[in-house]
Amino acid sequence: MLHFDFVKKADQVADIPTAAFYQAISDNGYTCFLDDHYPCIEVDERNCKYVSHSFDYGRTGLIADEHAFGLYRVWPYGTVYLSVAAINTAAAEAMLAELKRRAPRYDNTNPHELSVTFWSYSEQNGARSRTRTLEIPLWEEIRDNYTTGTRNALEKMQKSEFRPTKTGELYLWYGQPGTGKTTAIRALGGSWQDWCEVHYITDPDRFFETSADYMVEVLLHYHNDEKWRLFILEDAGELIQIDARQEVGQGLSRLLNMSDGLIGQGLKIMTLVSTNEELQKLHAAVVRPGRAAAQIEFDKFTTKEAQAWLSAHGQDGSRAGAFTLAELYDKVNNGQIVSAPRQSTIGFV
Repeated sequence: MLHFDFVKKADQVADIPTAAFYQAISDNGYTCFLDDHYPCIEVDERNCKYVSHSFDYGRTGLIADEHAFGLYRVWPYGTVYLSVAAINTAAAEAMLAELKRRAPRYDNTNPHELSVTFWSYSEQNGARSRTRTLEIPLWEEIRDNYTTGTRNALEKMQKSEFRPTKTGELYLWYGQPGTGKTTAIRALGGSWQDWCEVHYITDPDRFFETSADYMVEVLLHYHNDEKWRLFILEDAGELIQIDARQEVGQGLSRLLNMSDGLIGQGLKIMTLVSTNEELQKLHAAVVRPGRAAAQIEFDKFTTKEAQAWLSAHGQDGSRAGAFTLAELYDKVNNGQIVSAPRQSTIGFV
């Protein structure tokens, strides 16, 4: 078996398996073709004729017998595409069955797991993605970790039947550090995963500023077009603060164009921006009425809410004041009472 691994750029892909597949069709005069696609994360590549691996296009492999050739491609977002060419229907069906045996369907039945695609950029290799499975909480498990106003606003988005009203919708989540924004994002991804892929931009400043190539390559990258895509820009306050245009140049304009401009037209995308900045410190173009489909503030717990939360977690809350969620958990843990372990994970990466 020949391997062609770690091709760095999409336009440099030496896709030997695909080339050999089509050459076999030409050489053998195959007239029977079958194909299929479904969720898949790993393939048995033993005894493949050729295997190639690209950061952009995933893994591709070719298998063959005397009557048929079978080609698979596992894309980075976790879908396998199978193609078969054969001399007759029986040979094609047998080869397709073999491909399916090698590339089993992945059915994620664990509600506490979420596949997230992480994007980064380098001058040498351009945009790259990696998909990881993360442990996540269910919204029902964490809803009481938010103040009444925040919880009521989040309830509308956290429903599995939620759908955007238009492409390019922008969601703005803001509030002090330690108020539970990252955990709520994880739960949101889980609530939406039946109909939406989650993409995390690890370097939001470069995504909008370094080169338009980065943003365009990600937006137009091959994906499951049956699903929406949610792009997460975490702690991206520098892009949307009052002096954003002076500090980061075209970044703000490109972000807004993803939402309302031509860039995002025809793409099933949404963007969620989280920031620790106060609302009055954010650019007027972002916070003006109608810009964001959801604008949610993550508040500190009031004294009354903090007392009730501590009491529910086995602590004396009679002397509590206004606290963030992180401060409340610190008090619980220091009291040797550890609750809601899924809440302890900080950040995506």
